[in-house]
Order: sequence, then C-alpha cells, then structure tokens
Amino acid sequence: MRDANPGARPLVDTATARAHLLQTLGQLTGADRPALQPIAHPNSTSSSVLVGQPVSLSGQLSEDPFGNALTYRWTMTDKPGTSQATLTGADSAQPAFTPDMPGPYTLTLVVNNGHLDSAPANITIVAASPPPPATLTGLSITAAPAKIAIGGSQQLVATASYSDASTADVSSLAAWSSNAPGVIGIDAQTGIATGITAGTAQISASLSGMNASAVTIEAVELAAPVLHQPVSGTGSVTIQWDPVANAGSYALYWLEDAHGVDTSANRIADVQSGHVHSGRTGGRTYAYRVAAVLGSTERLSTEAFAYVYGAGEPSGQFANPIPVPSVSNGAYPILLPDGEVLLVGQQIRPDVPAERFD
Repeated sequence: MRDANPGARPLVDTATARAHLLQTLGQLTGADRPALQPIAHPNSTSSSVLVGQPVSLSGQLSEDPFGNALTYRWTMTDKPGTSQATLTGADSAQPAFTPDMPGPYTLTLVVNNGHLDSAPANITIVAASPPPPATLTGLSITAAPAKIAIGGSQQLVATASYSDASTADVSSLAAWSSNAPGVIGIDAQTGIATGITAGTAQISASLSGMNASAVTIEAVELAAPVLHQPVSGTGSVTIQWDPVANAGSYALYWLEDAHGVDTSANRIADVQSGHVHSGRTGGRTYAYRVAAVLGSTERLSTEAFAYVYGAGEPSGQFANPIPVPSVSNGAYPILLPDGEVLLVGQQIRPDVPAERFD
C-alpha cells in the first residue's frame, strides 16, 4: 500500500522541539546567539496563613533557557485595604513579608537574565484572622494519692480547661489554700502540700476568678517496714518484709559487695514481699533495704545482708549482722546456718569482698 503523503515528516511534540531548538541555539556564540526571555516562577511555603504569620517567598525555580544568572524584582501589587505590609529582600530570590490584615496579597515576580526581563508572574497569599484567644472554662485539682505522709510532701496539680477544648497544667499559676494548715500545709504559689499532723484538710485552688472544687487530703503516719533476714539461693536472694499501713508501694534498694545502702543505691520499684532478686553472682555479698513509699515520701528499713553461694555451696537464711568492735576495716560478721561466720561489708583484704571463718 502506497503512502498517501510520502513527503510528510513525523510529528514531534512541542517540548522535544523546544529542547532541540535550544540545543541548536546554545551552540551559537557571541552575537550569533539570540537573547531569549527568561521565565519567572514565584513560589511560597504556604498560600494560606494567619495575620501576623511571616510568609517566605521563593523565585529559585525561575529559569533561563541558556542557564544565565538571574536577578530578581518582586513587588506587592495588591493587598487589603489599609494594609501597611511591605516586602523585605525585594531584590533577592527569597523575600518575605508579614500580613497585617486579613485578605489576599498578590506578589509579582520579574526576573532578568542580563538581556531581557521575563513576563511578570503572580502568586497570591490569603491571610485569615487568627481565632479568638481561648477562655478559661474550668479548673480542677488532682491529688494522687489523696494521702500525704506526716513529714512528707506532695505536688498537687491544678488543670485548667479552655474554650478551645485544650487543657494546661497551671499548678504554678493558681493560688492555693488549705482550710487546716496545722494538719496539711500548702505552698500558695506552687501547690506543694506538706503533712504536719494526722488528720484531713480541704485543699482549694483558684485562677482568674475561677475556683476549683476542693479536694480532701489525709495526713497519715508512714512507718519503715521491718525487713526479714534475706534468704539466699544459688544465683538469687529472696527478700521479705512486714506490710506497712498507708504504704502505696514498696521499693527495694541494694548494693553488691558493699554496705551502707541508702536512696542513692540501685533501686527496684513496685516490689512485693517475697521478691526474688535473681541473676545474682555466686560468691558475692548483697546489702538490702526496703522502702515504704507514699507519694514522693519513702521510709527505709534497716539494712540486711545476704551471701549468694557459688555452685556446690549450701543456701539458707542468715542471722542479722552484729557489729563487733574487734573486727577491722568496718566489716560485719554474719552467722551462717552451718555455724561459720561470714565477714561482709568493706573489703577484708584487697579484692576480697567477704570471707568465711570457722
């Protein structure tokens, strides 16, 4: 079948044709190369902003057919009513402005390649009025737990609710008071309550004319638990103690090959009597104290020791350590179940944390 139009050329899309043309023109030099108009491409990080919110513009996507360097000229060609907004950096690639009234702001960009200006290109930014400030709609007090140890303290929390459904901790902004400051005192500026004597008190807080419902808090005695002698096994120690009234939880403090346990020692929170301290190393001594915890207050037991036996050694319950003045280096003797004495505490000799004697 013969071609109906043997002289026709194949169609080429516009972009391809333009690229070929620019490639051909780009090979020309000096006066033979024609000056072509650059293209401006204004851009912005956002087309919708709030009044008072800075707007950053960009002309960096602007282009020149031959890659010539561009200069930039921005103008604000339209803005709302009596707006006093102005551009900063109007001769740069990235100017900025801050809308001062709601409405549209039109920015025009013209770029120049040293020969010709581009056609003006516009971008419009619409500024909206910011929402009205949220108003206080509620105030509440949280006391967890609702008990304070006598001699202890607890941070109470005041929470404000606002008309935009948000909340905020305003404990340091509210005004605090106690109806029984001789029972529970409270810092009027911080909301830190202190237990003074046994009894209850009503704690109140107010903010910007709004009063929170008072909460009842009780000041109670919190005793130190009585720690039983730990029972050692192979690689573990079992710790037991008598429960204490008003304790919210218990914490276990411990040291390895040392004595003088305090709250700076290793800590295990929320333990129960009968806790098995596993993963211990045979041939090591461990010192323990248990704390009764109520809020941020802790009461520590006396110190007790355990020696974790190595493989093949017996296990059992130790007698309480009894300091003996004739023992040097501050060590504590412990009577073992087999009648031997274990010296623990400070090192008896270099690199020796404990020694057993007949």
